[in-house]
Amino acid sequence: MRPSTTEPCRRPASRGAVLVLTLVILMAVAAMVVESVRGTYESSLEARRLAAEYQADLLAESLLDAAKALLIAGDEEANADIPKEEWAEPVEARDGSYKMRITPCNSRLDLNRLADNTRLDEAVRTLLEDNGKSADAASALLDWTDADTEPSQSGAERNAYLQNNLDYKPKNGALDTVEEALLVLGWQDVDLNFLRNHFTAWSSKEPNINFCNKNVFEAYLPEIADSWAEVRSYRKRHGFTSKDDLKTAIPDLEDDPALWKEISDAVSLQSWYFEVVIEVRLPLVYELRRYILLRKLILANLAPSVIRCDVLKITPSANE
Repeated sequence: MRPSTTEPCRRPASRGAVLVLTLVILMAVAAMVVESVRGTYESSLEARRLAAEYQADLLAESLLDAAKALLIAGDEEANADIPKEEWAEPVEARDGSYKMRITPCNSRLDLNRLADNTRLDEAVRTLLEDNGKSADAASALLDWTDADTEPSQSGAERNAYLQNNLDYKPKNGALDTVEEALLVLGWQDVDLNFLRNHFTAWSSKEPNINFCNKNVFEAYLPEIADSWAEVRSYRKRHGFTSKDDLKTAIPDLEDDPALWKEISDAVSLQSWYFEVVIEVRLPLVYELRRYILLRKLILANLAPSVIRCDVLKITPSANE
């Protein structure tokens, strides 16, 4: 009699175990392949982004060189900067890959000059109040920029910041950028676009009446605020090339010598510092840069100097 055996009954279970093991191995291999492909894609994307950032840097630097050339190419008027200057026209690529805009810094109000300019201080207070902020914020800004550590009336020095749970103290020095004002007590929630459109940290001269916007004009020159339409029309058609042109645009100034002198002393027609804003939009990167250039009028043939460069924004583009 042959001995009995159960071996044939075990073979189906063994085959099933092998199949399960094979599937597990295949799944593990598939996961490794997917992870490898994902890593390769991400590495490739990162490499392409770095290349795009490098390309954006080169394009921004080329536009900066173009801005310098425009500023020394020759003015329409030697003694005034007017909207008809070639540099005053925005530059934009047809495909939207870049934009450049040059603006005199003194088209806005210089927040570093509050201490020595009562008219400027009052204008800043007016603009703050018109935008729902406390005028006392101007005093806090004055304490931020002046050298002493004693608070001015309604101002803010070290103790005021501690009381508001802010772990820093006033700089007691000039603003380096207009955005630095957002650190000042009372300025923390000021709208960024409002800040950039109305104020600057660079000027050295009185506001340029050829370029200031309506809000700045009305706040800074309240005596002739009702004449904004006439001023805008005149500078669009001709540009103010002499302060006497103000009498042509606003005939009432001819009859009031005291007011004429006050307004004439308060404004400028020329600019030394210029803001160059450059946008670069490429398939994988978006950059927003701001350069501050100094153009020395007595050395008009020399390229303007770069005083400051700020990368305001750099993000991956939506077009990936």
